[in-house]
Amino acid sequence: MNKSILTPIVLGALASAVITGCSSSSKSDSSEKQVCEYNIQGGNTVDVMLGTAYTNPSVKVTKEGKDITFELKGSVDTNKTGTYAVTYTGKSCKNSQVRTIKVIPSTCDYNIKGNNPLTINLGNTFVDPGFDVKDINKKTVKGITTGSVDTSIVGGYVLTYKGEGCSDSKTRTVQVVGGTCSYVLKGDNPLTLNLGDTYSDPGVTVKDSQQKSVTNTVSGSPDTSKLGDYIVSYQGVGCLNDTKRKVTVKVTASTCSYDLNGNNPLEVTVGDAYKELGVSIKDGSQKIVTGTTSGVIDTTTLGDYSMTYESESCTNIKIRTVKVVAANCNYTLSGGDPLLLDKGDTFTDPGVVVKDNNNTVVTSTVSGDVDTTTTGDYIRTYQGKDCANSQTRAVKVSLQTCTYKLFGESPLELIVNNAYADLGAEIKDKSGSILLAKAMGKSTVAVDRTQAGQYVLSYTHEECGNSIDRIVKVRELTDSELKETILPKI
Repeated sequence: MNKSILTPIVLGALASAVITGCSSSSKSDSSEKQVCEYNIQGGNTVDVMLGTAYTNPSVKVTKEGKDITFELKGSVDTNKTGTYAVTYTGKSCKNSQVRTIKVIPSTCDYNIKGNNPLTINLGNTFVDPGFDVKDINKKTVKGITTGSVDTSIVGGYVLTYKGEGCSDSKTRTVQVVGGTCSYVLKGDNPLTLNLGDTYSDPGVTVKDSQQKSVTNTVSGSPDTSKLGDYIVSYQGVGCLNDTKRKVTVKVTASTCSYDLNGNNPLEVTVGDAYKELGVSIKDGSQKIVTGTTSGVIDTTTLGDYSMTYESESCTNIKIRTVKVVAANCNYTLSGGDPLLLDKGDTFTDPGVVVKDNNNTVVTSTVSGDVDTTTTGDYIRTYQGKDCANSQTRAVKVSLQTCTYKLFGESPLELIVNNAYADLGAEIKDKSGSILLAKAMGKSTVAVDRTQAGQYVLSYTHEECGNSIDRIVKVRELTDSELKETILPKI
């Protein structure tokens, strides 16, 4: 546990308070008494942690610039929270000075007994294990507990522990679970197995007294290699009761063993032909016997199917699960991928051709919206019937490509300080219409005709995805051009 300890008083602090003109003393005024000055180190108001020692600070009282003695009244009980006052009165002084001391709660050290969180069964009697608490000085203080636990109702409860005079507290979570539970066994009870059979527990459903499902543990495992009776026990988590299943292992001469060829379960790809792999059957004396096979496998439809093997010489049967599963299909997209559209275009899906693993065309569905009123990237997903895979197409909606015609030359050459007026540009959309509002375009940078250099002016429109540039070159006159310049005579 982290502890925060407040040190309220620092003796010998550099800062001090000089107080004048404070409240008068209780004694009547006289000609000898004068107003005194009080210098209390540490300030006039201080906080002290509960249970810590308090020492009055250094005080200097002066009258007419000379140190004088003073009287101290008042006490501080740091074992009890509250506000206390200590009064300093100088000898023969008209005034006095009061210092306020606040004893405040401290953080405490808590020892919670027992588990936290603590679990108790529904209906049981709850006894709080309790807690110990010590203050900042390691002194045991009185503890107070709030909160309650109703063991007649499943749920979580919170108990709060707080030490007297402590600024902090601790909590314990109590979880009420279970109670008398109801069990519903799956399968037979008692359950009869033949010698050598594989035991697979049928399971159980458990609900507590509030009819809420709870998990359970299973103990006991029948040894089907040995004759006898076995008990399997089921215990619901948090339940006061359990339930049992009797399992009997015995020998039956007509019990047969089935040795399936191939896997069980067996997977077949949709559209493929199903080929029966067969089974070898032996009776209780390990003699091979004949049998029959029944069941229909529809490989055109996904799903689980069963093949049943049995013999007139056997009292038991064997089942093989056949799973018709999806296969990867071949997708051929019509149109582009990505498909490029201009904002405002009408979108018509070009479609897709889907063929299964037998190269047979199958139907498909498509999902994913395309909003041509908003630029952006969109995805269309195609899913072929009974296909394990799918195909996507990217659709990009962009601003249209416009046609630009610059008025004036580019690159345009200017002599430093010559006049310059931008002639603009004509902008047409993809239909050939001149775009209004900003049809002439506007340069994004200014040409400084007073400074030699190269400037690039870009023209664009909010409905266009492209732009055009004009290059303006501002240069100085060459030497030969300067010689040809006629200068005025003086």
